[in-house]
Amino acid sequence: MGDVVFEGRLLSVSALRKVVEAIEPLVCDANFVFGAGGIFLRAMDSAHVALVELSVPRSLFAHLSASRDTRVGVHVPSLLRALKSAGKDDELELRLQSGDSCELALRMSSSERSAEFSLSLLEIDSEDVDVPSSPSEAVELALSSGEFSRAVRDCSMFSDVVRIDATPAAVALTAKGESGSLRVAFTPGAGCELDCPAPCSAPFALRYLSTFSKGAAVAPVVRLKMVADWPLVVEFENVAEEAGECVRFYLAPKVAEE
Repeated sequence: MGDVVFEGRLLSVSALRKVVEAIEPLVCDANFVFGAGGIFLRAMDSAHVALVELSVPRSLFAHLSASRDTRVGVHVPSLLRALKSAGKDDELELRLQSGDSCELALRMSSSERSAEFSLSLLEIDSEDVDVPSSPSEAVELALSSGEFSRAVRDCSMFSDVVRIDATPAAVALTAKGESGSLRVAFTPGAGCELDCPAPCSAPFALRYLSTFSKGAAVAPVVRLKMVADWPLVVEFENVAEEAGECVRFYLAPKVAEE
């Protein structure tokens, strides 16, 4: 038996389930970090087009103890299946043990039932991924997660690429295809905040944005950061909590095919 290097208890399993559900379509096997600050992940998708960040900070845990930061490989679909088996109001206990039989133990419980899972961990050889920091002149847009998801879904009916154009007056998503076109504009006002130091425009793959929109379950507001020739940042953070769970995506602009 090895030493217990991480123990944590979340009052609701949904805090972890929502962020894992948001990244699962992009990331299959990935290294998670379990430590005194909480649970974190940073990984590229298999095509190396999108970068994913996930965090469940210490502030969300009713109890957390960690002897050190420990990086372990996890099969994300297996983790999600375990989390989905719990009721929405179940508590979640996590335990990570070092040694030859290193496993991640999960216990979901309510007043009526409990279930215990043990997930085998993986040896994943991956390099640290640098996060591209947005330049100071980046356009920043905050709007309803639902409205963002709706715009992405509607644009997907006409094309697999959307052009995002930002000006101080509005941010517009435009999709054009053989069957027609659609332009959705978001203007500053109730429910929408826009800071646009300089106009910019770039095309992005809608299949990735459609996947990102699953983050709407994490937070009611999405924040986008954009600057020409730079990855688009799409962030969902539960600001209802002092420091809530967060999932953040980075997407490179789509390169025009020759």
